[in-house]
Amino acid sequence: MEEILLQAGMLLAVILLGYCLRRFNVLPKEAFRIVSKIVIWVTLPCVVIKNFAATTMDGAYLSMIGIGFFCMALLAWLGYLLNRKKDVNTKVFDMLNFTGFNIGCFALPFISGLTGPAAVVAVCMFDAGSALGASGGLNILCKSMQEGKGVRIGRILLQLCKTFLVMVYVVMIVLRLLSVPIPSVVTRFCDVCGRGNSFLAMLMIGLGINLRIRRDQWKWIGKALLVRFGTAILLSFCFYRLLPFSEEVRLGASLAVLAPVASLAPPFTQERGGDYGLASSWNTLTILISLVLMTSVMLLTA
Repeated sequence: MEEILLQAGMLLAVILLGYCLRRFNVLPKEAFRIVSKIVIWVTLPCVVIKNFAATTMDGAYLSMIGIGFFCMALLAWLGYLLNRKKDVNTKVFDMLNFTGFNIGCFALPFISGLTGPAAVVAVCMFDAGSALGASGGLNILCKSMQEGKGVRIGRILLQLCKTFLVMVYVVMIVLRLLSVPIPSVVTRFCDVCGRGNSFLAMLMIGLGINLRIRRDQWKWIGKALLVRFGTAILLSFCFYRLLPFSEEVRLGASLAVLAPVASLAPPFTQERGGDYGLASSWNTLTILISLVLMTSVMLLTA
């Protein structure tokens, strides 16, 4: 229990460090972009490769892809359903900001030091499924809704192919399914680089914190909290109690669904003409809530 609380406390401390470094101009504004590129292109893929290399792929992990897609689609559908009588822009805003899961830059750094590789790989597979929406697929769907056009699956798949982390998932899944061994020099290199992922990911979050919420925006925030995290808590409980997998895989699923809203939600919202400020503030708020919820699950299942 002490280790779990210490891990959560340390991650929160690094987030606050990043915020202070930006707030007091110790780091320039470009620091967020630079750190995020290091995380996305180097440290995070190394964590994925290292944990996949230590795991044998089976049906439980493959099922996590479908579970991740289901959770993404369910929350997007709720965003549409709750606004079925409203204009398309309102539907699009809620669809983009209710769903998506910040796995790589939050969930993985949180659990990688507290669980075994089985839970980490389960979370990665969940991310592979939910990435169909979070990495641009949902944004394409929303654009088609605004334009009154049909959705082209080819455009969505092309967007996924442009996402580096998704391609790392695909390559590692194929290699593990074929039982191709990962050279020890690769796993050792990934181990060295991956050790910095938790620190850099949390620092990046701190550098990008935005909690400027106007009084008139709290009504929407309350609705979003109820829909997003009410659904996530229910799913988390069901996954841990009902899935017919090992405890580590079930734990990975229950933690993944409690992850914050995807970090790409605010820029996608801006592309669709939505309120970027509200989306950015909401995104930051979900990070703080997810930290509390994920820590609670770890404590309850320890």
